[in-house]
Amino acid sequence: MVESVAAELLPLTSLDKAEVEGYWREFTENGETENVLWELATLSIDEYYERQGADRRNRRFGFLVGGALVGMVRISSRINHEANGKVGYSIRPSCRKRLYAPTLLRLAEEYCCLNGITPVTACVDVRNEASLKAFRLAGFVPTGREFDWTYQRRAVELSLPEHLNNL
Repeated sequence: MVESVAAELLPLTSLDKAEVEGYWREFTENGETENVLWELATLSIDEYYERQGADRRNRRFGFLVGGALVGMVRISSRINHEANGKVGYSIRPSCRKRLYAPTLLRLAEEYCCLNGITPVTACVDVRNEASLKAFRLAGFVPTGREFDWTYQRRAVELSLPEHLNNL
């Protein structure tokens, strides 16, 4: 079990736009646009906020530690493809290796449970060992299902044990 840090989830639309834009810019500067919100490549920050505010299926939250935007999480009430899962997250490249992800995922689980979003699932690229470890530390286990995302990309589905019977 990982020790929790004092952290909170805040709705994306309540966060400062410049801070969110800087968050995503860090991924671009780090050469990591494949698995994060690529919409900012084609949208202005205002269009991005408008789109997120209008999306009733997905909720996006900022993960703040000590008031700083460290990560983001997407929670879906309904998934549009079974290989998407209901929870997806990212941690700012400069804030990795501090074990923030398990805390973020536990907060996402709490949100899901409080809002009737079950089962709590995630699909993770099988090559993303850090993310697989973070989900395991947060209590997720493999369901035995795997998916082809794209050519040469496979995803494994994970769920919380108490949700396995709901799959």
